Amino acid sequence: MQTNSTPRQHHLLLALRGLHLVGSALFLGPIAANIAIDQYALVHGLPFLANARTLVSLTSHCIVMPGLALMIVTGILMAALCYGVKPPAWLCGKMVCMALIVANSYLFLLPAIHQATRWAAIAAERNQQSPEFFEWLARETRFGIINLLLFVSAGVLALWRPSHRRN
Repeated sequence: MQTNSTPRQHHLLLALRGLHLVGSALFLGPIAANIAIDQYALVHGLPFLANARTLVSLTSHCIVMPGLALMIVTGILMAALCYGVKPPAWLCGKMVCMALIVANSYLFLLPAIHQATRWAAIAAERNQQSPEFFEWLARETRFGIINLLLFVSAGVLALWRPSHRRN
């Protein structure tokens, strides 16, 4: 961080960090709940599974993705406040990770969530398990794991940046 910040910049940075943490909680929090909902639903029958998948889809669209957006916006504002127009290399790496999360989410993960939810509803209508549901659920899992690994990579870059390793 630049050393010549004003008290106003300092307070703005603290507020942005707080909002950034809220965005992180919104992004990560529902993921564990969605996994638990899916596991519970798989055991309790097709009608419950269809409703559970609707809940997973809603939380993904209405909580997880807005949390990601909040993290990205506050992250960009903090970077601009701290480093100006020339961010350090570790921060550029973090931005690349976040851009890949957005791309993966919109191109692959959200469509897989939508299709898994659609096939769960079809299976409930037919009262018969659908292999397509499990195929889309597997895709959703793979793309979700990719996002989680990218998120952890961005976190590692932020926590182990060169400025923290100086003695």
